[in-house]
This record gives sequence, structure tokens and C-alpha cells, in this order.
Amino acid sequence: SVCAACVSEGYRHIGTAVNRNEADVGLAIRDSGVPRQEVFVTSKIVAPRGRWSYDDVVEGVRLSNPKLGLEYIDRYLLHAPFDATTRADAWKALEDMQTEGVVRDIGVPNFGELHLQKLAQTWRVKPAVNQVELHSWLARADTVKYCKEQGILMEAYSPLARAQKMHDRTLKQVASEAGATSAQVLIAWSLANGENIDRRS
Repeated sequence: SVCAACVSEGYRHIGTAVNRNEADVGLAIRDSGVPRQEVFVTSKIVAPRGRWSYDDVVEGVRLSNPKLGLEYIDRYLLHAPFDATTRADAWKALEDMQTEGVVRDIGVPNFGELHLQKLAQTWRVKPAVNQVELHSWLARADTVKYCKEQGILMEAYSPLARAQKMHDRTLKQVASEAGATSAQVLIAWSLANGENIDRRS
């Protein structure tokens, strides 16, 4: 499988999601021979019908854990902000699952500054990470600043701008001057800004 190939090539952070490939990811990691503690696994749950509920999130986590078959989940995410009226309950569910030890870290993807400020009114535990599309054409300065102030790790997905900007004139000029590829320049931009990188385009 792709996951097995990634682990054999040295990847140690594997992402998956509820109702996607959790079982395959777990099997690949178990069969890899790599000690469990050396692989960091993130999963996430999508809100059914665009609305969260406490019970939906608890059920999702409890289903994910045996599907993965890895004893615990390193990090679990709410997939997106979705309905503001149920967001706090969803986050409380993740906090409770963390307290139980089913998940170790909890976080969010695709949250802006206002989403996080609203969540901060009720959270007991801050998100460990905010996973968002982030690159030089989508810098999200306000969200990045807020997360840094709160000690929330910013994780950039699509740091290569979905490969839509590879022929940008300025980017190509910078790459030429640096003796690098366009992709290397974009990755360097993310690293220079202190972001963790999710390796997809």
C-alpha cells in the first residue's frame, strides 16, 4: 500500500480520517516492523450533515481506535469549524477522549482566528495544532499571529500552493537566484515562518 511504502521510506507522520483508510493505515504500521512510538498518527472526523454533536465525536474516536489497532491515536482533529452552535460540544468531546487516554493530542484544521477565539471561551485544553492551507499566496497573517501567541502549532498543508504557482515569474526568479527549485523555495518559505509541513502539494 501507499502507506506501507511511505513508512518504509522513512515517513513517520501518517494522516488518515474516519471512514477513509484508517484500517489500512493501522495494518501498514503494524506490519512495518517500526516501533509504534516512532510513528505519529493523526486522524480526523468530519461532522455528519455539517453539524457536530458531542456523541458523534465520541463515537467517531471510539470507532477510529480499534480500526487503527494501534492502542492509541497520537492526534485527533475536528475536520473543520462547521456549525458554530455545536462546535464547543464537539471540542469538549475531544477533551474528554484525551482525558481518557484514547487520544494523546487534539487539534483542529481549517480554523481561522475568529473560530479559535470563540472556541477559547469554553476550551479546557487548547488545540495542539491548527492544520490549514498555508503558503506565500495564502499567508493568513492574523491566524498565524494568534496561533503563535496561543502556543498552537501551525501545520501547513498544500505548501506548494496545489502546484498552481510553479511557473510564477517571481517564484522562478527567486529559485534561479537561490540555485533551487520552485518547490524548494516554497518549502523554505514555510519552514522560515516556523510552520510544520504536511507533505502534500
